[in-house]
Amino acid sequence: KEILTYPQAPKNLLKCNQCGMCTASCPAARFTSYNPAQLVRDVIVGDREKVLKSLDIWQCFYCYTCHANCPRGNSPTELIRILRQIAIEEGCAKEEIVNLSVFGECFIEFGIGGISADIIEKHTYDFGKEWTNIRLTIDNIRENLGLDPIGLPADAQKQLKTLLQYTGFIERTERTKQLSTISD
Repeated sequence: KEILTYPQAPKNLLKCNQCGMCTASCPAARFTSYNPAQLVRDVIVGDREKVLKSLDIWQCFYCYTCHANCPRGNSPTELIRILRQIAIEEGCAKEEIVNLSVFGECFIEFGIGGISADIIEKHTYDFGKEWTNIRLTIDNIRENLGLDPIGLPADAQKQLKTLLQYTGFIERTERTKQLSTISD
């Protein structure tokens, strides 16, 4: 009932018949423990604590494949958006918030494509040491090849920061970062 109070909540959430189309078509389900059908089931039966504390709500890529394939017109993706917001507000997602704020800070500093060294190193397990080494030394590699460094020119970075300040993105990123430091 709580989920249904959100305007973006899937309107047919309670009509889910657990057909599994969302899970069968989900790219995240192929590579993680994420199971959209199980998540919807857990929400419907009211297993609030399990859902909010599960790492599974952070596995969704927001590709909307589940949304496109649901015969009932549900959207596990929109459900995930609501669940993540509740988890953040209730302090159930501190590590995930840190990761989000790091990406926000990188975007503010470098624009699209910038990744913090901390995040790159966290992906060593997923992508391997070779990828990590390349990502960490990409500017040196590009320089040796006679290419410019990745990133926006200084004037474009200044314009981007102005836009991000004006839209409130910088303030929201800072608030998100502060949420990760609040003690339980």
